[in-house]
Parts: sequence; structure tokens; C-alpha cells
Amino acid sequence: YAYVTNGLYSFSDVRFVDVKKKFSDIIRRYDDKYDYFTKPKSVRLRLWYIYHIKYIIDNLIKDYRNSFYIWGTGKYAIVAKEILEVFFPDLRLDGFIDGYKEGGFCGLEIFRPDDLLRDNQNVVFVGIEKGQEEVIQVLKKLNRECNKDYFLLAPRRW
Repeated sequence: YAYVTNGLYSFSDVRFVDVKKKFSDIIRRYDDKYDYFTKPKSVRLRLWYIYHIKYIIDNLIKDYRNSFYIWGTGKYAIVAKEILEVFFPDLRLDGFIDGYKEGGFCGLEIFRPDDLLRDNQNVVFVGIEKGQEEVIQVLKKLNRECNKDYFLLAPRRW
């Protein structure tokens, strides 16, 4: 979906067997690591989204200029970190973003939003549920685009 709608492929280029194989790989990885996840049901609900963003994130990882951060330092930030570790093992997480906490979290430094968000090479994974809409608005004001510059790994509040 994400790479199809971004014009990188047309629908005629997408074959069912290709989708089935790639999605099966994601499901298999989820099944293999089920006990690793602190909230496996939350991860399971994100599998289809992970399938759609995998191509984009894999390309961002190849561009060594990019830095990767999770916005949040709570339970869904941990889930986001686990998702990245399992489904994107080549991604090197550079830290966390939080406007209310300082120090470290999960062995990485916590940065203030103002310190990082002006740099367009910083890719953000939103790992919060409460306050998610405010975070999205901040990112949009900085001309960040969902599924390109930032990704929603926490459950979406509607």
C-alpha cells in the first residue's frame, strides 16, 4: 500500500504470489518471536502495516545519512522498539524523543523534540498512544509526511 500509493509501483506490477510470500515472511517472523514481544497482540494488529512500510524503511536504512528515533518512552515505545528489532534488524536506533523525560530509556538517550526535529534526516517512529495526535500535528507543521518521514507504530487513536 505505502509503496504502491507513492507511485513506485503500479497495481499491475503487484502480483498476489509476491504479496503472499512477503507477508508470509512477516507472519513467520512474528510467530518465531511471539514470546519476545511484551504486547504480542498489539504487534499482531500492526503486521499488515509493517508489510506496507517495510520497503520504505528498508530503503531509509540503506541511506546511511538517516538517524532513527522513537517518539515516546512508555509501553508503546517498548513495543515500537521490539517491532524495529524483529522486523528491521539492520536498523540502528539512535534514541528516543520525549518532551517530558530526560536521561535514558532502554539503554538509549532521550532527546527533546526541539533538539532533533529540525533535521530532515531524522526518521521518527511514533511510539505513543495518548498524545499521538499532538505529535502528528507537530510533525506535520515541520512538513513531515506520514509513511515517509515518520511512521505510526503505536495503536492509532481514532
